Amino acid sequence: MHLTLCLPGLIWPHAAATGQVPKNLPTQAIDEWLRFGNIQPCQRERSDLYRQIQSYTSLLQHCQQQAGLADAPHVFFASPVLQRVDMHSMSVSDGSNLNLTMSEAQAMCQDINAFMDDDLFHFVPQREYLWLVTSSAAIEWHLPPVCDIEGQLKFMPRPQSDNRKASAKLQTLQAELQMFLSQHPVNQQRRSNKQAEINGIWFWRDLASDTPLDANIPLLTDAPLLQQSANTQTDAPYDWSAAAAWLQEQGRPEQAILWLNPLEAPSMFGDIWGYQDAFQALNERFLQPIQQALKRGELQSLTIKTDGETGFDLHFQTKQRWAFWKRGHHFNHYLQASDTE
Repeated sequence: MHLTLCLPGLIWPHAAATGQVPKNLPTQAIDEWLRFGNIQPCQRERSDLYRQIQSYTSLLQHCQQQAGLADAPHVFFASPVLQRVDMHSMSVSDGSNLNLTMSEAQAMCQDINAFMDDDLFHFVPQREYLWLVTSSAAIEWHLPPVCDIEGQLKFMPRPQSDNRKASAKLQTLQAELQMFLSQHPVNQQRRSNKQAEINGIWFWRDLASDTPLDANIPLLTDAPLLQQSANTQTDAPYDWSAAAAWLQEQGRPEQAILWLNPLEAPSMFGDIWGYQDAFQALNERFLQPIQQALKRGELQSLTIKTDGETGFDLHFQTKQRWAFWKRGHHFNHYLQASDTE
């Protein structure tokens, strides 16, 4: 079996800004793969990683079909978010990280539609953290996907359009919704429950792929934008033993994809202690057991994909372990390399 292991946030991106690099990480397994495998540097946004794994050419069209809006001519995404701004930093968390429920999303969309009271935009909660907006008119504009603006930001992107009225309309709508949400009953209840509130809406167009993945390749993931992507799919398992057992139930396919998110949030928000703890757990539950599975021949090859300025694709085959003449590579090199951003 060939395993593709996707690890968003693997490369710590805050060395230049903070002067801090994660220390004392258990990197023996990944160091061996880096030494004997083939490394292809791949600077990529997180959305590019999603595009390589999704099994459809358009996430928007996929969601439209699920929501019964396949024939709607003008549709885009709206993601509920939490925005934090202080004197020295800005950050964004999307609804998938805020435990937003479907009933909360439905209540918000219903009240937003009543608040706007026009025929130009209509909000539909396709998932609790991923809403669709239908528009009665075509509006040309661009904003990055929500997965590319999560985390700490130097500035907040604004809608880009050749039509100034279109970009101004969206900016005004974002501002109006931010004020509306601040007093919404859902947020009042979340504040009383000491939950993070939803204080903004992020508009974006689509997540499109020119080379969608074969939907028959089994997928194990909790990634919010990959839900219902593969024909055979399950949530990310607790450890490699659980993953291997599930793959055994599927008849040990020739290929499988495992997408793990534990490093994503600490990398996005600059939580170095959280990153170190998450890496330790990732190594114990997955990296070391996968290394043993390769040595036992249960896996024949491995590809690791990650994102960021110094991201890479790493391809490793079991027969490469005998190339003893190859010089060692260390994962710490990639952590230090991020210091040059």
